[in-house]
Amino acid sequence: MAQRRRADDDPEYGLPSPSWPSALVLPERPPQLIYLDLNHWIGLGRAQKGNGSQPYIDLLARLRAAIAAGRVRVVLTISLLREVSKIGTPAQRAELTDLMDDLSDFTYLAGLPDIFRLELETALDEITGTKGAEFQPVSLLGRTVLHSLGMVGGLRIMEEGVDVTQELVDSRPGFGEQLAGWERRAERAFLAGPGEDEIPGLRAGGYRPEIPQQQVRDNAAFERQWAEGIDPYRATHHIRDLVIARYLQLELLDMLSHELIARGLLLNQVYKDAGAGRDFALRMPSSAVFISLLAQYHQDPGKQWKQNDIYDIDALATAVPYCDIVLTDAAARDALVRRRLDVTMGTVLPRRPADLIAILNGLSELAPDE
Repeated sequence: MAQRRRADDDPEYGLPSPSWPSALVLPERPPQLIYLDLNHWIGLGRAQKGNGSQPYIDLLARLRAAIAAGRVRVVLTISLLREVSKIGTPAQRAELTDLMDDLSDFTYLAGLPDIFRLELETALDEITGTKGAEFQPVSLLGRTVLHSLGMVGGLRIMEEGVDVTQELVDSRPGFGEQLAGWERRAERAFLAGPGEDEIPGLRAGGYRPEIPQQQVRDNAAFERQWAEGIDPYRATHHIRDLVIARYLQLELLDMLSHELIARGLLLNQVYKDAGAGRDFALRMPSSAVFISLLAQYHQDPGKQWKQNDIYDIDALATAVPYCDIVLTDAAARDALVRRRLDVTMGTVLPRRPADLIAILNGLSELAPDE
C-alpha cells in the first residue's frame, strides 16, 4: 500500500491564490452564510422532535436566534436535496423539509455547472488578457431549487401565451400572497418528494427517482475503478496531478473548448505544460475544492467509495469557496483541512455542533447592538 503523504511536507498540497469569478454576484455580509451537511440536518431534525442529543438541541436554538438577529443565513445545495430524496420514509423527508424551510427559507446556492463556467471565464480573462463568451451574471443565492439547476424559478400565470402574473398581482388584492403560498408549496414538494399514496400514480406517469440515484452509484463505481487503474502510477506521480488531467478532460473540456473558440485561442496559449495546467485548474475556487477532495480520497488505495462521497464532493465544491462556515462530516472535514482549503478559501470548518455554537456565540458578542 502506498504511503499517505503529509500536507506540510509535500508540494502536492500547495494551492495558488483563487481567481474569484467577477460575474458571480455575492450577497452582502453579514449575514454569514452557513452550509450544513445532511447528517447534521438529521441531528437537528431529531432535536426538533424532542429526541435529539443535547449538542443539537443547543445548536438548533442558537441557529434560530442568529437567523432571527440577521447574523447568519443557512443555505442549501442541489446535492443536499438529492440526498434527502434518497431517504425512504416520506414522513422523515417531510420533517426535514419543515426544518429546512424554517432555517433556510429555501435559499439555494447556484449550481456547480454555472459556477464552474464563471470561474473558467475569469481564469481565462486573467491568464490570456482576452474576453470570451462573457456570460451573464449569476447570483450566488436563489430562493428556489431551480436556481441550482440554472433555471429561473417562480410560478407564472399565462393567458394565450402572454405572462400576466404581474398584472394579476397588481390588480387583485391578496393575489401576491396567494402566489407566494403556491410557490412555497412547490419548493416543499421538490424537497420532500411525494407521499406514499402519491407514488403509484406518479410512477404510472413516468416517475423514476431511482434513475438519478443510479447515476450517483455509477459515479461511485467509476471512482472505485479509477483508483484501481492508477495503482501502477502511485509511486511515480502525484495523485492530484492525475486527478487534474482527468478533470480537465472530463469536466472542463466542453466549456474550455467553447471559450477558446470565442477568444480565438489555442490551448497552448492557456497552459503549455503540466505545471501551468495544474495552476490553471487550481486557481478556480470550486475546481480546486473538487480536485483536492478527489485527490485526498484517492490517496487511500483501499477507500470504499460510496454515494455520499459523490454528493459531498459536489456540495462542498460549491459551499466551501462561497460560504463562511461549513459544518460537514468528519471525513470530509479532514480532507479539506489536509488540503488547506479552509485557509485558502477563508472558510471556517467547525469540527462538531459545539464548535459551531461557539462561533455563533462569538458572532453575537461582536454584534453592535448587544
